[in-house]
Amino acid sequence: MTSELVLYYQDDFCMVEYDPSSKIVITTRNGYPNDEKLKKSLNQSLACIQEFKCPNIISDTRKVKGTWTASNEWIANIWFPKAIQAGLKNIAFIYPPDIFEQFAIQDLIKKTPHYTSQIFKDLPEAKLWFKSLN
Repeated sequence: MTSELVLYYQDDFCMVEYDPSSKIVITTRNGYPNDEKLKKSLNQSLACIQEFKCPNIISDTRKVKGTWTASNEWIANIWFPKAIQAGLKNIAFIYPPDIFEQFAIQDLIKKTPHYTSQIFKDLPEAKLWFKSLN
């Protein structure tokens, strides 16, 4: 049985959805990131985590072009503590083909070793990982 995703937020850079059957927030990003767009998308993801008391998030960056490494300090030191306080426990990254985006994800993982994370190639693989954690 497949559940319907709840659309929480959408703009030209990101879409935040909630999967109630799996208790997963899915954030899909598209295009060229800048600090403002990235922070806005992350804050919308955080609001979704808080509203649904969700322990899991998938960050799908397959369609992102370029890097956001410069924002990793903010993500690691500001956003992640708030997300963890809101109940986030696990994060799955869906790896993009863009090498610079891959570096940004690897850099972020190094800066935030205090949570469970994994890298995947597609959405079904990431969802299976969350099922294996329960």
